[in-house]
Amino acid sequence: MDKKNNLLEKSLDLFSLNKIDRDIYTWTGKNVGWARVFGGQVMAQTLIAAYKTIGVDHYAHSFHSYFLRPGHMDKPIIFMVDRIRDGKSFSTRTVKALQDGEAIFSCSISFQKDEDGLEHQIPMPDIPGPENLRNEIEIREELLKKLNMKAEDMPVFLRQKRN
Repeated sequence: MDKKNNLLEKSLDLFSLNKIDRDIYTWTGKNVGWARVFGGQVMAQTLIAAYKTIGVDHYAHSFHSYFLRPGHMDKPIIFMVDRIRDGKSFSTRTVKALQDGEAIFSCSISFQKDEDGLEHQIPMPDIPGPENLRNEIEIREELLKKLNMKAEDMPVFLRQKRN
């Protein structure tokens, strides 16, 4: 059990950011055997940094990002958050992840307050499933009966060969 807890703690340390100043955070992790930082880790860390500047009633709903340079595990990463806008319902942040003064990752994140709004989706109508639908031949035969036609009277391109 101790080994599992130790692995969990090591995993959580990958996302533990230290506050340097208002909107500036750093991560100084240990090299776990890889030379480069996994991109998903940097993405998660920028999201965490941005969340540290957002009210608890806002949730990320849009995340646009750019991988600019490879990150190195043995160097600290600095996360600089720019508070672009704080509105009543929406907040926007840009975050840069820096190593050696160079951006390795950049993102723009939009947060939205959890609130009731317009619903654009209509309820699903009660319709039969695919297994209960008629096939093409059955539809053609029904149409022929309605039109009082025989199969040989149909245009050639509409005729269906029956095996």
